[in-house]
Amino acid sequence: MFDIFYIGKNETLEKDFPFAKQVPSHEDINPITKMYWVVEPNIEVIDSEVFNYRPESFDMEYKHI
Repeated sequence: MFDIFYIGKNETLEKDFPFAKQVPSHEDINPITKMYWVVEPNIEVIDSEVFNYRPESFDMEYKHI
């Protein structure tokens, strides 16, 4: 699984993924994994299975939005 960062308050994410890190802005993200997730403010993740997504090796160099 990749690092998960979130901006703003996200109680559901905090509860379901206690290792997720809250950051004030995109500039404060410091991942230790090759890729990472950013959850914007006011976004509710209703299917946490999305965090299991892993791109194909040839797609790892691109941003996935």
